[in-house]
Amino acid sequence: MPKPSKLRKLLALRPRQIVLLGTSVVLVAATRVALLVLPVRRVRRIVHRLLGSRTALRVEKRVSLDELVRFVTLGSQWSPVGSTCLAVALVAQSLLMRHGYESSFRIGVRRSEDRAFAAHAWLEREGRVIVGGPQSVVATYKALPDVEGLIA
Repeated sequence: MPKPSKLRKLLALRPRQIVLLGTSVVLVAATRVALLVLPVRRVRRIVHRLLGSRTALRVEKRVSLDELVRFVTLGSQWSPVGSTCLAVALVAQSLLMRHGYESSFRIGVRRSEDRAFAAHAWLEREGRVIVGGPQSVVATYKALPDVEGLIA
């Protein structure tokens, strides 16, 4: 059960925001689980299809970029199965496309001081990290070239 503060915040939302939050929670959770058993390319296609990302909403039905990012981030925090940067980036990109916003999907890699391998996924728009940030964290990863082409 959500904490009272979360419940108060939820009750203060407009109906459209509740739908966006619910969609984000469900899709981040489902995407995280799907990524355990399916290739990224297939999961991405499924998420795009579920959200109808190939067709942008009419302008009057669109939500602002900041609000979309906020609710996907909240959805990842409320996911009953947790979330990963990859699941969040895939869902966020699909929602952004649906609302008429372009973004670039990035995956970066690095080695920690103890030589452990780490990878991270994020979205950029107009050269700025919009999901998967902050920029100071993303800057520690070496971005792989043309990830979009590999998973399209």
